[in-house]
Amino acid sequence: MPQLAYVAGVLELFGGALLVAGFATRITALLLAAEMAVVIWVVRLGEGILAVGEYEFPLALAAAAFLLATTGAGAVSLDALIYRDKAPPKKPPR
Repeated sequence: MPQLAYVAGVLELFGGALLVAGFATRITALLLAAEMAVVIWVVRLGEGILAVGEYEFPLALAAAAFLLATTGAGAVSLDALIYRDKAPPKKPPR
């Protein structure tokens, strides 16, 4: 199990840096949301489901990461800068 702590630490450190830069946002955010779900399930639910104070912060982080995974990084990100020209052209409205 100590090896998984190293994996989680690396994912949180570099994943957080990638999210701040806005690079590979959807993949990184999905990995971070999955990690927070594992943290809630394995570590934080020891007191039971009604002890909301135990898992509310990881749940908020997982929800925020899932939001970024579904919506993307936005206009001010490295993803938008890199993939701007690769988007298909929009058709004008009729």
